[in-house]
Amino acid sequence: IIQSENLGPRCQVVGLDEFDCPKIFWAVDSHLNLYWHKYYARLFDAVLTPHLAIWQALPQAEQHPLVRQMSRQGVVIPWQPHAARPYGLAFVGVQNTHRPLRTWLCELVSSRWPMEVRQNISFAEMLALYQQARIVPNEAIAFEVNYRLMEAASSGAVVVTPDIGSDQNNLFEPGWEISVYNNSCELMENIEELLADPRQAESLAYAAWQRIQKD
Repeated sequence: IIQSENLGPRCQVVGLDEFDCPKIFWAVDSHLNLYWHKYYARLFDAVLTPHLAIWQALPQAEQHPLVRQMSRQGVVIPWQPHAARPYGLAFVGVQNTHRPLRTWLCELVSSRWPMEVRQNISFAEMLALYQQARIVPNEAIAFEVNYRLMEAASSGAVVVTPDIGSDQNNLFEPGWEISVYNNSCELMENIEELLADPRQAESLAYAAWQRIQKD
Protein backbone atom coordinates (compact mmCIF):
# COMPACT_ATOMS: atom_id res chain seq x y z
CA ILE A 1 0.00 0.00 0.00
CA ILE A 2 1.47 3.34 -1.07
CA GLN A 3 -0.18 6.60 -0.08
CA SER A 4 0.96 9.84 -1.65
CA GLU A 5 0.25 13.03 0.25
CA ASN A 6 -2.28 15.13 -1.65
CA LEU A 7 -1.64 18.84 -2.06
CA GLY A 8 -5.39 19.48 -1.80
CA PRO A 9 -7.68 17.89 0.81
CA ARG A 10 -5.74 16.06 3.53
CA CYS A 11 -6.49 12.34 3.40
CA GLN A 12 -5.65 10.16 6.38
CA VAL A 13 -6.26 6.45 5.88
CA VAL A 14 -7.65 4.29 8.68
CA GLY A 15 -7.43 0.52 9.05
CA LEU A 16 -3.85 0.15 7.85
CA ASP A 17 -3.10 -2.17 10.75
CA GLU A 18 -5.45 -4.75 9.19
CA PHE A 19 -3.03 -5.36 6.29
CA ASP A 20 0.16 -7.45 6.39
CA CYS A 21 1.69 -6.07 3.17
CA PRO A 22 4.36 -3.32 3.22
CA LYS A 23 2.91 0.17 3.69
CA ILE A 24 4.72 3.26 2.41
CA PHE A 25 3.92 6.95 2.89
CA TRP A 26 5.11 9.33 0.12
CA ALA A 27 5.57 12.53 2.16
CA VAL A 28 5.62 15.20 -0.53
CA ASP A 29 5.47 18.42 1.51
CA SER A 30 7.27 17.60 4.75
CA HIS A 31 8.94 21.02 4.62
CA LEU A 32 5.51 22.45 5.50
CA ASN A 33 3.68 19.49 7.07
CA LEU A 34 6.24 17.70 9.22
CA TYR A 35 4.23 18.69 12.31
CA TRP A 36 1.64 16.04 11.38
CA HIS A 37 3.69 13.82 9.06
CA LYS A 38 5.91 12.67 11.92
CA TYR A 39 2.87 11.22 13.72
CA TYR A 40 0.91 9.90 10.74
CA ALA A 41 4.02 8.21 9.33
CA ARG A 42 4.06 5.83 12.30
CA LEU A 43 1.20 3.95 10.64
CA PHE A 44 3.54 3.02 7.76
CA ASP A 45 6.54 0.72 7.44
CA ALA A 46 8.55 3.26 5.45
CA VAL A 47 8.55 6.92 4.43
CA LEU A 48 9.72 8.36 1.10
CA THR A 49 10.35 12.09 0.96
CA PRO A 50 12.30 14.72 -0.99
CA HIS A 51 13.23 16.24 2.38
CA LEU A 52 15.35 13.60 4.11
CA ALA A 53 17.41 16.10 6.09
CA ILE A 54 14.27 17.54 7.70
CA TRP A 55 13.29 14.11 9.00
CA GLN A 56 16.82 13.36 10.17
CA ALA A 57 16.85 16.58 12.19
CA LEU A 58 13.98 15.37 14.37
CA PRO A 59 14.83 14.30 17.93
CA GLN A 60 15.79 10.63 18.05
CA ALA A 61 12.56 9.66 19.81
CA GLU A 62 10.47 11.16 16.99
CA GLN A 63 12.40 9.69 14.05
CA HIS A 64 10.83 7.03 11.86
CA PRO A 65 12.95 3.84 11.64
CA LEU A 66 12.92 3.79 7.82
CA VAL A 67 12.99 7.05 5.86
CA ARG A 68 14.55 7.33 2.42
CA GLN A 69 14.94 10.23 0.00
CA MET A 70 12.93 10.08 -3.20
CA SER A 71 13.17 13.23 -5.25
CA ARG A 72 10.34 14.97 -6.99
CA GLN A 73 10.05 13.69 -10.54
CA GLY A 74 11.63 15.26 -13.59
CA VAL A 75 9.98 15.57 -17.00
CA VAL A 76 11.20 14.02 -20.26
CA ILE A 77 11.75 16.98 -22.60
CA PRO A 78 13.97 17.17 -25.72
CA TRP A 79 17.06 19.36 -25.40
CA GLN A 80 16.68 22.88 -26.77
CA PRO A 81 19.98 24.75 -27.39
CA HIS A 82 20.24 28.05 -25.56
CA ALA A 83 20.95 30.00 -28.74
CA ALA A 84 17.39 29.27 -29.84
CA ARG A 85 15.82 30.53 -26.59
CA PRO A 86 14.38 34.07 -26.73
CA TYR A 87 14.36 34.79 -22.97
CA GLY A 88 17.33 35.28 -20.68
CA LEU A 89 15.33 34.81 -17.45
CA ALA A 90 11.95 33.37 -16.53
CA PHE A 91 10.06 32.59 -13.34
CA VAL A 92 6.68 30.92 -12.76
CA GLY A 93 4.98 30.94 -9.37
CA VAL A 94 2.11 32.42 -7.42
CA GLN A 95 2.98 35.69 -5.70
CA ASN A 96 0.98 36.81 -2.68
CA THR A 97 1.41 37.94 0.92
CA HIS A 98 2.11 34.36 2.03
CA ARG A 99 5.24 34.17 -0.16
CA PRO A 100 7.24 37.34 0.51
CA LEU A 101 10.62 35.82 -0.45
CA ARG A 102 9.28 34.96 -3.88
CA THR A 103 7.98 38.48 -4.44
CA TRP A 104 11.27 40.02 -3.29
CA LEU A 105 13.24 37.71 -5.59
CA CYS A 106 11.17 38.65 -8.63
CA GLU A 107 11.31 42.35 -7.84
CA LEU A 108 15.06 42.25 -7.25
CA VAL A 109 15.94 40.35 -10.41
CA SER A 110 13.47 42.29 -12.58
CA SER A 111 14.94 45.57 -11.36
CA ARG A 112 18.20 44.68 -13.12
CA TRP A 113 17.32 42.44 -16.09
CA PRO A 114 14.22 41.63 -18.15
CA MET A 115 12.54 38.53 -16.71
CA GLU A 116 9.39 36.79 -17.91
CA VAL A 117 7.26 36.34 -14.78
CA ARG A 118 4.06 34.29 -14.90
CA GLN A 119 1.55 32.92 -12.44
CA ASN A 120 -1.69 30.95 -12.66
CA ILE A 121 -0.71 29.28 -15.94
CA SER A 122 -1.04 25.62 -16.88
CA PHE A 123 1.67 23.02 -16.36
CA ALA A 124 2.21 22.78 -20.14
CA GLU A 125 2.47 26.57 -20.47
CA MET A 126 5.01 26.68 -17.64
CA LEU A 127 7.22 24.03 -19.25
CA ALA A 128 6.94 25.80 -22.60
CA LEU A 129 8.13 29.05 -21.00
CA TYR A 130 11.07 27.38 -19.26
CA GLN A 131 12.08 25.78 -22.57
CA GLN A 132 12.36 29.31 -23.99
CA ALA A 133 14.49 30.63 -21.10
CA ARG A 134 18.19 30.22 -20.42
CA ILE A 135 18.13 30.93 -16.67
CA VAL A 136 15.48 30.26 -14.01
CA PRO A 137 16.02 31.76 -10.53
CA ASN A 138 14.54 29.53 -7.87
CA GLU A 139 12.94 30.40 -4.53
CA ALA A 140 12.16 27.78 -1.91
CA ILE A 141 9.49 28.74 0.61
CA ALA A 142 11.13 26.71 3.40
CA PHE A 143 14.53 26.06 1.76
CA GLU A 144 13.44 22.69 0.39
CA VAL A 145 13.81 20.66 -2.79
CA ASN A 146 10.86 21.95 -4.80
CA TYR A 147 9.11 21.26 -8.07
CA ARG A 148 10.60 24.33 -9.79
CA LEU A 149 14.11 22.91 -9.42
CA MET A 150 13.14 19.74 -11.28
CA GLU A 151 10.86 21.41 -13.83
CA ALA A 152 13.33 24.10 -14.87
CA ALA A 153 16.24 21.65 -15.03
CA SER A 154 14.10 19.24 -17.06
CA SER A 155 13.43 22.08 -19.49
CA GLY A 156 17.14 22.70 -20.01
CA ALA A 157 17.38 26.04 -18.20
CA VAL A 158 20.20 26.61 -15.73
CA VAL A 159 18.68 26.87 -12.26
CA VAL A 160 20.01 29.46 -9.79
CA THR A 161 18.74 28.05 -6.52
CA PRO A 162 19.21 28.50 -2.76
CA ASP A 163 21.97 26.39 -1.23
CA ILE A 164 19.71 24.16 0.87
CA GLY A 165 22.29 21.47 1.55
CA SER A 166 22.33 17.71 1.31
CA ASP A 167 18.82 17.06 -0.05
CA GLN A 168 19.58 19.16 -3.13
CA ASN A 169 23.21 18.09 -3.38
CA ASN A 170 22.13 14.44 -3.54
CA LEU A 171 20.36 15.30 -6.80
CA PHE A 172 22.59 17.88 -8.50
CA GLU A 173 26.22 18.88 -8.10
CA PRO A 174 26.57 22.61 -7.29
CA GLY A 175 28.81 24.43 -9.73
CA TRP A 176 28.56 21.67 -12.32
CA GLU A 177 24.82 21.14 -12.77
CA ILE A 178 23.18 23.98 -10.82
CA SER A 179 24.16 27.42 -9.53
CA VAL A 180 23.59 27.98 -5.81
CA TYR A 181 23.37 31.12 -3.70
CA ASN A 182 23.19 31.92 0.02
CA ASN A 183 21.92 35.51 -0.13
CA SER A 184 20.57 38.08 -2.54
CA CYS A 185 24.04 39.41 -3.41
CA GLU A 186 25.17 35.94 -4.50
CA LEU A 187 21.93 35.47 -6.43
CA MET A 188 22.57 38.62 -8.46
CA GLU A 189 26.27 37.86 -8.92
CA ASN A 190 25.54 34.35 -10.19
CA ILE A 191 22.93 35.56 -12.66
CA GLU A 192 25.27 38.28 -13.93
CA GLU A 193 28.08 35.76 -14.47
CA LEU A 194 25.78 33.34 -16.30
CA LEU A 195 24.40 36.06 -18.57
CA ALA A 196 27.94 37.20 -19.33
CA ASP A 197 29.12 33.67 -20.10
CA PRO A 198 26.44 31.90 -22.18
CA ARG A 199 28.67 28.87 -22.78
CA GLN A 200 29.03 28.28 -19.04
CA ALA A 201 25.29 28.75 -18.52
CA GLU A 202 24.47 26.23 -21.22
CA SER A 203 27.05 23.80 -19.84
CA LEU A 204 25.41 23.77 -16.39
CA ALA A 205 21.94 23.54 -17.88
CA TYR A 206 22.88 20.65 -20.16
CA ALA A 207 24.56 18.74 -17.33
CA ALA A 208 21.46 19.04 -15.12
CA TRP A 209 19.20 18.10 -18.05
CA GLN A 210 21.34 15.01 -18.69
CA ARG A 211 21.19 14.06 -15.00
CA ILE A 212 17.39 14.12 -15.09
CA GLN A 213 17.22 12.09 -18.32
CA LYS A 214 19.59 9.52 -16.80
CA ASP A 215 18.24 9.27 -13.24
